[in-house]
Amino acid sequence: MIKKDNIYFVYILKSEKNGKLYVGSTEDVRKRVEYHNLGLQRHTKKWLPYILVYSEEHKTKTAVLKRERFFKSGKGRDVLKRLINSGCSPPTNFGGHLRDE
Repeated sequence: MIKKDNIYFVYILKSEKNGKLYVGSTEDVRKRVEYHNLGLQRHTKKWLPYILVYSEEHKTKTAVLKRERFFKSGKGRDVLKRLINSGCSPPTNFGGHLRDE
Protein backbone atom coordinates (compact mmCIF):
# COMPACT_ATOMS: atom_id res chain seq x y z
CA MET A 1 0.00 0.00 0.00
CA ILE A 2 1.36 3.43 -0.95
CA LYS A 3 1.01 6.13 1.68
CA LYS A 4 -0.04 9.50 0.25
CA ASP A 5 2.02 12.40 1.55
CA ASN A 6 0.02 14.87 3.58
CA ILE A 7 -0.10 18.51 2.60
CA TYR A 8 -0.70 21.12 5.26
CA PHE A 9 -2.03 24.64 4.92
CA VAL A 10 -1.89 27.79 6.95
CA TYR A 11 -4.99 29.83 6.16
CA ILE A 12 -6.30 33.28 6.88
CA LEU A 13 -10.00 34.04 7.20
CA LYS A 14 -11.57 37.47 7.29
CA SER A 15 -14.86 38.12 9.05
CA GLU A 16 -17.38 39.79 6.77
CA LYS A 17 -19.10 41.05 9.91
CA ASN A 18 -16.23 43.02 11.49
CA GLY A 19 -13.20 42.59 9.20
CA LYS A 20 -11.10 40.76 11.81
CA LEU A 21 -8.61 38.14 10.65
CA TYR A 22 -8.31 34.57 11.92
CA VAL A 23 -5.16 32.48 11.39
CA GLY A 24 -5.29 28.69 11.46
CA SER A 25 -3.82 25.53 9.97
CA THR A 26 -5.36 22.40 8.49
CA GLU A 27 -4.98 19.57 6.00
CA ASP A 28 -8.22 20.49 4.19
CA VAL A 29 -8.92 24.20 3.74
CA ARG A 30 -12.37 23.80 2.18
CA LYS A 31 -13.64 21.67 5.04
CA ARG A 32 -12.06 23.97 7.60
CA VAL A 33 -13.65 27.12 6.13
CA GLU A 34 -17.00 25.33 6.09
CA TYR A 35 -16.47 24.28 9.72
CA HIS A 36 -15.89 27.91 10.70
CA ASN A 37 -18.89 29.17 8.74
CA LEU A 38 -21.18 26.57 10.31
CA GLY A 39 -20.35 28.15 13.68
CA LEU A 40 -18.56 25.07 14.98
CA GLN A 41 -15.35 26.90 15.93
CA ARG A 42 -15.73 28.58 19.31
CA HIS A 43 -13.34 31.45 18.55
CA THR A 44 -14.95 32.48 15.27
CA LYS A 45 -18.66 31.70 15.51
CA LYS A 46 -19.48 35.15 16.88
CA TRP A 47 -18.26 36.95 13.73
CA LEU A 48 -19.76 34.88 10.87
CA PRO A 49 -19.50 34.67 7.94
CA TYR A 50 -15.84 34.32 6.99
CA ILE A 51 -14.09 34.40 3.66
CA LEU A 52 -10.75 32.83 2.84
CA VAL A 53 -8.30 35.63 2.03
CA TYR A 54 -5.00 33.72 2.03
CA SER A 55 -3.54 30.22 2.22
CA GLU A 56 -0.10 28.65 1.96
CA GLU A 57 0.82 25.05 1.32
CA HIS A 58 3.50 23.32 3.40
CA LYS A 59 4.93 19.80 3.23
CA THR A 60 5.23 19.21 6.97
CA LYS A 61 3.09 19.85 9.99
CA THR A 62 6.10 21.39 11.74
CA ALA A 63 6.54 23.94 8.93
CA VAL A 64 2.88 24.90 8.85
CA LEU A 65 2.70 25.34 12.64
CA LYS A 66 5.82 27.51 12.55
CA ARG A 67 4.26 29.70 9.84
CA GLU A 68 0.97 29.89 11.76
CA ARG A 69 2.85 31.06 14.88
CA PHE A 70 4.68 33.66 12.78
CA PHE A 71 1.41 35.06 11.40
CA LYS A 72 0.10 35.35 14.96
CA SER A 73 3.14 37.41 16.03
CA GLY A 74 3.34 41.20 15.76
CA LYS A 75 5.73 41.12 12.80
CA GLY A 76 3.74 38.33 11.18
CA ARG A 77 0.50 40.30 11.40
CA ASP A 78 2.22 43.21 9.63
CA VAL A 79 3.42 40.88 6.86
CA LEU A 80 -0.05 39.37 6.62
CA LYS A 81 -1.74 42.74 6.21
CA ARG A 82 0.68 43.62 3.40
CA LEU A 83 -0.01 40.28 1.69
CA ILE A 84 -3.77 40.73 1.90
CA ASN A 85 -3.64 44.35 0.74
CA SER A 86 -1.41 43.53 -2.24
CA GLY A 87 -4.48 42.50 -4.28
CA CYS A 88 -3.30 39.27 -5.89
CA SER A 89 -5.52 36.60 -7.46
CA PRO A 90 -8.11 34.75 -5.36
CA PRO A 91 -7.36 31.27 -4.01
CA THR A 92 -8.11 28.69 -6.67
CA ASN A 93 -6.43 25.57 -5.35
CA PHE A 94 -6.16 26.66 -1.71
CA GLY A 95 -2.39 26.85 -1.92
CA GLY A 96 -0.67 30.19 -1.42
CA HIS A 97 -2.92 32.61 -3.24
CA LEU A 98 -4.63 35.80 -2.16
CA ARG A 99 -8.20 36.80 -2.65
CA ASP A 100 -8.99 40.22 -4.12
CA GLU A 101 -10.80 42.46 -1.72
